[in-house]
Amino acid sequence: MQYLKFKTQNQIYADFINLIKTGFNELQIFDWDVKQLYSPFQTEQLKPTVFLTIVSNIDYGAQYMDYKTRISKQKKELTIRFSATRDEQFNDTVNTYNPVDILTALNDFVRSAIGINSLSSMGYAQYKSQVFNIENYIDDDEDFKTLPSFNCTYLYTNEFNYPYKKLDSFDCKIYKV
Repeated sequence: MQYLKFKTQNQIYADFINLIKTGFNELQIFDWDVKQLYSPFQTEQLKPTVFLTIVSNIDYGAQYMDYKTRISKQKKELTIRFSATRDEQFNDTVNTYNPVDILTALNDFVRSAIGINSLSSMGYAQYKSQVFNIENYIDDDEDFKTLPSFNCTYLYTNEFNYPYKKLDSFDCKIYKV
């Protein structure tokens, strides 16, 4: 019987979008959205949005086998970039969340007990949280914008086995040369 427990790229995005939505609910932030970066969407009236992108998804160490279950395992090191954008308005108040505020809150959330438990229930372990970057740019309308981001690295395991016969005996013949 073949067994496969494998996280696809779409599953990874779905897991982390769900994590951010959980964070929004816990932090009582209801007017922000979360999307996969480079996914199709209309750019006319973009709601304040947190974007996710996979920076890298590499093998972490060597593949190994659990000989009791006969399942091969490969640990993966996944780096996700969280970024946020929001059009600033003239009527913004001191209580209005800007992208830096949202990412700071989400960075704290994913490292909190609730965030770690949510990640664990989806099969991820947080490995490290990296530097918080704030990039400034000018958009097509000549407006000054801020695009903050931070990376987090997570570990997860893909599992699989292949149907093969168990080696029950071994005949050893030694020939003299």
